[in-house]
Amino acid sequence: MAMMAEEPKVLELELAFFEKNRDQWASQHAGKHLLIKGEELVDTFNKPEDAVEEGARRFGNTPFLVRNVNDPIDNVNFVPVLSLGLI
Repeated sequence: MAMMAEEPKVLELELAFFEKNRDQWASQHAGKHLLIKGEELVDTFNKPEDAVEEGARRFGNTPFLVRNVNDPIDNVNFVPVLSLGLI
């Protein structure tokens, strides 16, 4: 039986990209909410709901990351309605 490659974790690429650039972004975008897709900082926002709305508009029902550049790394919010395709 052939072994299947392990499926990448959702947002693994985005989280790694965020961590790699976090220190630089913390000084450039203090207090902002970042919209990240793949290895691209798409835009920054003052309010998290604006970042989520723009992410949903641009990327539809595919995963994207919204993080406040100043939040602790273990502070992750999950929006089930988006990830389950309910909107």
